[in-house]
Amino acid sequence: MIVFTIFAIINTFVVKHYILTVLDALAFFIFLATFLNLRKTCDIEKATYIGAIFLSFFMYLYAFFNQNNDFGLIWSISIPILAISILGHKKGLILSIIYYFLLFFILLYGVYFWEDPNWNMAALLRLMIASTVLVVTLFVTEYSLYNMHVKMKTLSDTDALTKLYNRRKIDEIIRVEYENFQRYDMELSLCILDIDNFKEVNDTYGHTKGDMVLKELANILRSNTRKTDKIGRWGGEEFIIIMPHTRIFNAVETIKKMREKIKSYEFKGVGQITCSFGVTFADDKNKSIEKIFIDADNKLYQAKRDGKDKIVS
Repeated sequence: MIVFTIFAIINTFVVKHYILTVLDALAFFIFLATFLNLRKTCDIEKATYIGAIFLSFFMYLYAFFNQNNDFGLIWSISIPILAISILGHKKGLILSIIYYFLLFFILLYGVYFWEDPNWNMAALLRLMIASTVLVVTLFVTEYSLYNMHVKMKTLSDTDALTKLYNRRKIDEIIRVEYENFQRYDMELSLCILDIDNFKEVNDTYGHTKGDMVLKELANILRSNTRKTDKIGRWGGEEFIIIMPHTRIFNAVETIKKMREKIKSYEFKGVGQITCSFGVTFADDKNKSIEKIFIDADNKLYQAKRDGKDKIVS
């Protein structure tokens, strides 16, 4: 809005190009409306699309009406900067390619019909090459930042040893699922499991073998749950399984099969191990998440007290 206000003043009092003044005024009000909508909705992607499309439209009109006379082609870089930096590398690249494709057609028209000795095919090619370098550089930079963000997000959400969700991420997931239970009455079951006599595994075979057991157990849990289930390492040798859209009966049946899979599996260098399970579900909207965890934990320790290798629900 500030830039178009400055352009409107220059085009009115200095250049005296009143068609461009009208375009500047129109652009000002379009971006004012976009800005007010952004303040209200906080939809940055929508605002970026509107801004990029209308900015492109005005750039085409400026190029057509003003030709190359006092026309700052440097402003053509504003679209890829806006699009790629805010919309991301994929959407921004597509929008930038479409923008330059149409702009170059207008500028190619100018090579043959503008009466400007400084604007020729060589000038157009230089602009095309410089624009391509700009778009590629922005794309690679944004793509690298995106990959870095994904890796950092993965590191912050997963347990380094088992590659399952860590406790922080599990806390985040369970709160989302619990809100779905409260708002939409979606069934929600929860299981906490613990490896029986895991200290003996470490004392007998060493911590390296103990880590291998944790990794292999994580793989068993992954391969015997649904994609919608969320599995995490709760701490030490304890694991947690969040089962949305699952009634307690179905959750127990799933855990029974998992218990048999674990019991029959030969862990490398260790042999067979067993686990104890505490299974509970959300049945009261007035019950806090913490009480659901405590309920599952109590059932787990009851399974331990009852002789281990048990499921208590």
